[in-house]
Amino acid sequence: MGLAHPGPEAQGLIDKRLIAKAGVPRGAPIDLCCETRQMPITKPDHFTVLTQDATATAEFYEYTLGLQPGPRPNFAVPGIWLYSGDDPILHLVERDKIPNDAGVLDHMAFRGTDLAGFIGRLKVRGISYELRRVPEGGPSAGVWQLFFRDPNGARVEIDLAAGETVPPQV
Repeated sequence: MGLAHPGPEAQGLIDKRLIAKAGVPRGAPIDLCCETRQMPITKPDHFTVLTQDATATAEFYEYTLGLQPGPRPNFAVPGIWLYSGDDPILHLVERDKIPNDAGVLDHMAFRGTDLAGFIGRLKVRGISYELRRVPEGGPSAGVWQLFFRDPNGARVEIDLAAGETVPPQV
């Protein structure tokens, strides 16, 4: 949050470094789509969490975030898809062992409402949390950020409007 989108000069530099890293010889013709075409990303689609217990993890997210299990393709590995409305936004994949090289995801962030409700749910389950406020000076200034961990250790962030009321004894 709060990072500015790189300007065209920086974007070109990034693209050129990536092309060089990919082993394209200097001076070789490059397809123009690689350097000039903007690839539109409209919003995050979903996150995937690896777990050794998809059922317990699904229950955690049903309780803390109100996500609901729904249809999932018949993949070769077991798992559960969790929905917000009609959108499957959290995919749980069950594995006997979580690979050491599973990735570097720091956290997943969701927008939410009802800060007091979220904190109440976390407290009832004894789930540790951290509540922060986005500092002034950026586009999200004042937004509340509620951080906690799921049963697998994945860090979850809920972003809530700056006008939300903080419950007493947070």
